[in-house]
Amino acid sequence: MKFIELLSWAVWDLVRPRKLIAMAVIALAGPVFAILIRIAAAREFDGGTAYGIATPLAVYSFSMILLSVIFASGIVSSEMVGKTIPYLLTRPIPRWKILMAKWLGASIMVSAATMVACLLTALLTYGPSGLTSSAVTRDLLIIPVGAVSYCSLFTMLSVLSLKPWLFAISFGFLWESWIPFLPGDFKKLSVMSQLRALSPHTDAARANSGALEVLSLFSPENITTASAWNTLAILNVLAIGIALAVFTSAEFVPKDETT
Repeated sequence: MKFIELLSWAVWDLVRPRKLIAMAVIALAGPVFAILIRIAAAREFDGGTAYGIATPLAVYSFSMILLSVIFASGIVSSEMVGKTIPYLLTRPIPRWKILMAKWLGASIMVSAATMVACLLTALLTYGPSGLTSSAVTRDLLIIPVGAVSYCSLFTMLSVLSLKPWLFAISFGFLWESWIPFLPGDFKKLSVMSQLRALSPHTDAARANSGALEVLSLFSPENITTASAWNTLAILNVLAIGIALAVFTSAEFVPKDETT
């Protein structure tokens, strides 16, 4: 079976109605947050500042991470708990192709949903006429990088653990939520900090002092663009490399989630 056929199968498995509904609901976090900011700000509403706050908080730190948890952390573990792993592995297909197709399918779905969320957030803050001068174009380029990075990590966890979603949620919503705001070099240990270095959200020209202070939290100053790219590249290679090595050589049998 060709890899493109495996990828199509993996994507088709992720577009079931139940998953599509969950994806749509999660992707609405950014647009809803933008609407709430617009209502709260009233006449003082500024599109650039609102976008700079809503996108990193609701789109990057919520929608992207949660979608990655849902689509990537169960790539292998769900097959074991669902007792379908024997049918998956007895096919005359190399294991690495199966895992790569499922990982790439998850990355595509997370990227697409998060990009739509980002675009809707930009439309609600900047308006259609302001999109060309906004940061949305840069975000639409960086979001797939973040989706691939989180899906790589959570795919590795899915191969190594029977309950990867526990570790994925802990990493995504505990570790990633507070370590980027620590002083010094601690923030370099966060995927989100690397993404914020690639796509900083600041609007010093129009933001008031309070909003500017909030925006500055989303722009790590001690992480260069080159360093962020290198860190994410190494992270992805290591995570997928470990996942492929274990999935190719280890034995996977049906298990109960309680064991």
